[in-house]
Amino acid sequence: LEQRRATADGGPLLADVQVAINRALNPQGLNLRVLEEEVRNDPQVTAVLIAAANSAALHREAPVQTLLQALNKLGSTQSMNLILGMTLKRSARLSDPLLAEHATRYWDLSLHTAEYGRTLARMLELDEGRCYCAGLLHCLGDLAVLRCLQEWRLAGGDLDERNVQQSLEEFAAAFGSALRTRWRLPLALRELIAAIYQLGGGVYSLEILAMNLAGQLSRLPAGQGLEKVASGKTARLLKLGLPELRRLRKVENPEVKPQEEPPVAEAEVSS
Repeated sequence: LEQRRATADGGPLLADVQVAINRALNPQGLNLRVLEEEVRNDPQVTAVLIAAANSAALHREAPVQTLLQALNKLGSTQSMNLILGMTLKRSARLSDPLLAEHATRYWDLSLHTAEYGRTLARMLELDEGRCYCAGLLHCLGDLAVLRCLQEWRLAGGDLDERNVQQSLEEFAAAFGSALRTRWRLPLALRELIAAIYQLGGGVYSLEILAMNLAGQLSRLPAGQGLEKVASGKTARLLKLGLPELRRLRKVENPEVKPQEEPPVAEAEVSS
């Protein structure tokens, strides 16, 4: 893992990208809006496309910080080639059940943080796309470690739960930092990702505070109350008390989502 940190391919693919591309294809070509809806939950696809769109050859304007911006900048052909190219790389899929179980937990945490970030951004009139993206990408280091451990298994190495936990504890933060730097993710996006883990010093923007709160809420055990979060520095700075936090948690729970939000199936059909 120490040797692989500087060259890791990132995390595994979690969405079925072949199905996503087939759904986005129509007689006129590739519908980028549909493709974005199909793959926007995948941290690896999002990170790779943002990195590609911000590469030196293309980076002439403001940095790209969301998946949809990246797709629009790269265009249909390059976007499709990059996505399909990811499926050909080694360990793009986790075949080891133990590693796949860990990846599912980190993916779930990423999605929860992304949704909390987007909801808070909507409440505070911030950039929803950027906040969602930061939440989605914040576990990329953990996922990259799991992908490297999959390579180790395919090469004949042994693994147990203790090995996996130790590897994640020792290397996930370093892998994430190395990837974000090597892929030249925009500084503003990296700052939001860092804020999910902790607040630094100095003056905080509303986006920084929103993502820090999103991180706290997504890591809160299901049965635990919100009192500690409500009394914390971040919630106080955002002027969000227990009633607002309870509403946030209710919106984030799919079983009790407000009626005005259409079910996923209807949204897909209408799109």
